Amino acid sequence: MATQSDAGNNPVSYDADYAHLSALWSMDNGLSLGLAFESLGTDSSNFQSFRTPLATLHAFQGWADMFLTTPAAGIEDFTLTAKFKAGNWNLTGVYHDFSAETGSFDYGTELDISASTKISKNYGLLFKGAFFSTDSLSYVDTNKFWIMFTANY
Repeated sequence: MATQSDAGNNPVSYDADYAHLSALWSMDNGLSLGLAFESLGTDSSNFQSFRTPLATLHAFQGWADMFLTTPAAGIEDFTLTAKFKAGNWNLTGVYHDFSAETGSFDYGTELDISASTKISKNYGLLFKGAFFSTDSLSYVDTNKFWIMFTANY
């Protein structure tokens, strides 16, 4: 939990809250299941939202990067995660349900999937996809794909 407020001579007075709660259950068979809830609030009197200018949002609010700036009505992100190790491959699936923190607006849902493996001691390969779907006119359906070759020394 955190609260963010205006500071100094800021012409806009606001107070916005942040909350994050998560749990991950790892089993002996290589399967892990997770559940999380994150809320970046807004000051409902003037719709100034919680700001995270230095955050790596790609890692938290979906890989499609639809919410690099917190919407004016805030955002609530309900997340389900499944991870599995199959041989040398690490498989991950993450489902997001995005909605407004203030009001009843539904931003959309997103499915993120990845598969990664080590090719050798110093090299790896990653396949990654993000699939954002919305019924809102404020956002567009977005699909993104990555193929990454990594070298570690």
